[in-house]
Amino acid sequence: MMISTFHDGQLCFSNVYRLTLMIFRL
Repeated sequence: MMISTFHDGQLCFSNVYRLTLMIFRL
């Protein structure tokens, strides 16, 4: 997932946040 778009930055942040929550849950 290599997106070099400033507008997609928000989506990337959301995905990372969700992944972090999932990892912390485990």
